[in-house]
Amino acid sequence: MKKKLVIFTMIMSLVMLPVLSYADAALDSKAVALNKLTILQGDGVNFNLTGQLKRSEAITFIVRIMGKEDEVKANAAQYATTNFKDVKSTDWFAPYVGYSAQLNIVNGFPDGGYHPNEFVSEQAFLKLVMGALGYMDGTDFVWDTIYPSSYNLGLVTDVKYKTQTTDNAKYLRSDVVNVLYNALLKHLKISTKTIIDTLIDGKIIDRDVAVQLGLAKAIVPVTIVSAIPPNSVTLNVNMSQAVKALTAQDITIYETDNKANRLTATVNSQVYQNLVITTSNQIPDKKYTLEINATDDATGTNSIATSNFVGLKIPEIVSNYFKISKVVPMSKNVINVYYTQPITSDAALPVYYEITKSNASFVKGNSTNMSVKVLSEQNNVVSIYLKNNIITDDVPYALNISGDIPSAYNGVYLNDGAGDTAAFANNVTENKAFNLTNVTPVDSKTLRLEFNGDIDYSSAKQLGNYQISTAAGFPLTVISSSIPSDGGGKAFLLGLSDTLMTGTSYIITMKNISDIHDQITLPETKYPFSVPTIPVHKDLNIGFVQNLDKLTLKVYFDNSLDATTATNANYYNLTGITNSSYTAVPTKVYFDPKEPNAVRLFFSAGKEMISGNAYKLRALNLIQYELGGTSTVDAIYPSFTTSNAQDAKPVLSSATIISKDTLKVTSQKELLGTGSNVIISNYSLESKDGNSTFIVKTPINITVYDATTLILKFDALDLTKDYIFKFNTLTDITGTNVRSSADGSNSIAVITEKQASKEN
Repeated sequence: MKKKLVIFTMIMSLVMLPVLSYADAALDSKAVALNKLTILQGDGVNFNLTGQLKRSEAITFIVRIMGKEDEVKANAAQYATTNFKDVKSTDWFAPYVGYSAQLNIVNGFPDGGYHPNEFVSEQAFLKLVMGALGYMDGTDFVWDTIYPSSYNLGLVTDVKYKTQTTDNAKYLRSDVVNVLYNALLKHLKISTKTIIDTLIDGKIIDRDVAVQLGLAKAIVPVTIVSAIPPNSVTLNVNMSQAVKALTAQDITIYETDNKANRLTATVNSQVYQNLVITTSNQIPDKKYTLEINATDDATGTNSIATSNFVGLKIPEIVSNYFKISKVVPMSKNVINVYYTQPITSDAALPVYYEITKSNASFVKGNSTNMSVKVLSEQNNVVSIYLKNNIITDDVPYALNISGDIPSAYNGVYLNDGAGDTAAFANNVTENKAFNLTNVTPVDSKTLRLEFNGDIDYSSAKQLGNYQISTAAGFPLTVISSSIPSDGGGKAFLLGLSDTLMTGTSYIITMKNISDIHDQITLPETKYPFSVPTIPVHKDLNIGFVQNLDKLTLKVYFDNSLDATTATNANYYNLTGITNSSYTAVPTKVYFDPKEPNAVRLFFSAGKEMISGNAYKLRALNLIQYELGGTSTVDAIYPSFTTSNAQDAKPVLSSATIISKDTLKVTSQKELLGTGSNVIISNYSLESKDGNSTFIVKTPINITVYDATTLILKFDALDLTKDYIFKFNTLTDITGTNVRSSADGSNSIAVITEKQASKEN
């Protein structure tokens, strides 16, 4: 059972008064708070706040507010004998007076008595309270300065106490309530803690009760608000609250995915809740975990605050030109290179790459010492594997790349053929062993295999590299392999002729599966797995329909789609709700592999959707999922209201110079890849010279990069000039919606490298 502090109690009174009988709201609030803490009790009628307090009672309150009542009671015989002639050892208050006398909190009168039954004066009580706070008579104050000293400490708040010298003999219990309440919130002379804090720490008062009464702060665990590295050896940390002084022993920093790899850490400075930590060299873009063993300065509560941060981000070049965006060392011998433009398989030739170390050649790429692969999850990244070298020394490294590397934008070469260089830091991380990490059923005849690294898909596609059987030895035949759209280069799908059974254990035996660099080939290995449940494909549903213009819809499904069936225009039907006679089948359906759960529906002239009208869309259950299989019912979007009344003719999004002689033009709508769209005379660049005459350029070559992107090459571009790009006609993917110069909106300002480039 918890001990309860009883500081302010009349000895003959045990009954708490449920309803207070005085009017002062502020005093009422303080009295109620002290009452709930069992500090203040009534006499059965009221709190007697207009009454006075005896000296015997006053010293008892002081002992209790110091949290020493248990000690006094336990050693009553020791403290009960005093030098005061009017305090008998059998008096109830004798141990309290004796204990306080030993601490020099009280002293007697010249006649040798304590005068326990006299009423305490205001100065005398304030002197006792200051003593409880640790302030010494004769050192910190004298009798004549008790009032201003009490005012300066905040025990009394009326400005009159700054100059008051005359004692108040008629000191009322209402005044004592104010002083005692104020004292609970004051710091002890030799501590940063308040009286209420020490009583809570000593388990005399329950913190939750004190918090509810506004006398203490709730314990709020210390958290890390932010941890930001301004450079590779510094970490700026902001805590949720001020904490006690930290040392290096209180701080732990380690790689999030490998706790054994730690950074050294020392506290450079600490101001309130803000820290500056000096660390050993952080690996750029490496994810770290910071742990701080912190003690809240306000409550003294200890907790472990945790946060993640990433080693100082490698500068990333953002440019419309073909350049190195950044170089990220993934381990001691694997480097990922990010380009600002998409690339082709030609970027995987080792001869294009050279690594320097301390400005001297370190590795010149060839097939013997380097493997370069284009990562499948992104079209602008290659991964370089160093077969014979490691990048662990803490010295400057740089990657030089030949200007012969082509962009996927036809005719564009790295940095206009000049090549490019990017610095990068070392990385001592060991490569993870290449392994199968998870086997899960996608449906009753499809398994998803997930690896911990990028897969060499040429080896993964070989069906002879897999054998699957039940734990009892019954074989299952593998009949297909495919790459999932959400695999990120690390997942693979196997199709089976046999049906997987719920609750059955299986074994998959794999061999000759390699990582993307063909450096690690899995030996023949058995992986047991179980099938607790088999996911059942839900019927395909339409999640959202967006009208892009009055003849075009974008339809989002709740599952990835099979490209072949999803683009069959006859599988869709649009009907009117506002106008029930409206019905239409799209003339064209476009599927973008980068958005495997969406299609665009293009309708022909005469089937325009009217802004504000409601429509219903049906997609037949003949549309298959990405992995095969169909719904049992049609997918229906029961109602949507069109709001975009823009005409269906193509509109350009941008025209951007991406090299010294090349322009990339993007359209808001998918374009037809034939006809006038690919005729050079259909396009022109215009610029003004100093005499206000126009200079016109015509492209020498046009390439369709994708359905919304055209790459146009010119003989040369003056990069100091402002250009306007124009077209005569532009035809959308249906071949029916054509924007011409007569329609307007057939020109757009060209974005130059100076306008677009920046460095993060």
